[in-house]
Amino acid sequence: LEVHAAPTGLAEIAAPPAPGEEQPPLAPDEVTILGQLDATYLVVQHGRDLLLVDQHRAAERVIFDRLMAQPRRLARQLLAVPVTLELAPDEAAAVEDYREALGEMGFEVEPFGGSSYLLRSVPAQLTHSNPEEVVGGMIAELAQWQSSDELGERREAMLASVACHAAIKAGQRLSPPEMQKLVADLLATQTPAVCPHGDPVIVTMEGALIDRKFGRS
Repeated sequence: LEVHAAPTGLAEIAAPPAPGEEQPPLAPDEVTILGQLDATYLVVQHGRDLLLVDQHRAAERVIFDRLMAQPRRLARQLLAVPVTLELAPDEAAAVEDYREALGEMGFEVEPFGGSSYLLRSVPAQLTHSNPEEVVGGMIAELAQWQSSDELGERREAMLASVACHAAIKAGQRLSPPEMQKLVADLLATQTPAVCPHGDPVIVTMEGALIDRKFGRS
């Protein structure tokens, strides 16, 4: 995979930016996917530098940015077969409190008797994800919130939760085309170095450091 742009290197922005510091643009001249380590990290070459990319966090960043770019009421995709959700009492209460907010996120949830609910739609961006896992994680998080007053302040947190549960997982093997697409999508985001939760996505080992490890000047 080659990405042609200005000569700024990935190594310069691999660390998360300091608070209040702007993230410089990511513009590598050339990126080569070397493979996958432990079915968790993508091994990438940029010039003489070796990069490890956390595949789960990279996918989180890609999904989160796409969701944030959508209007407040996300486009939704109806499920061919509705998913039945069996919820704990506190989770059922959270669904009732936040059903409108869930609808804005693209999750159409309706009562199905007792503490059971039917999930009829998901955000259009997540049609290839496991809908039960994604909405289940979201509802479990909502159940921990104190009141609906937090909703306006925590929309980004909700979208970050959706992205986390929808992203590919550590330990998931990817084909070469899947690895190439993930890296290309990551490089197209505004902040590829960190995931939506602020954790690093890329760790860099500079070529000069590798030389020193082998006793080369």
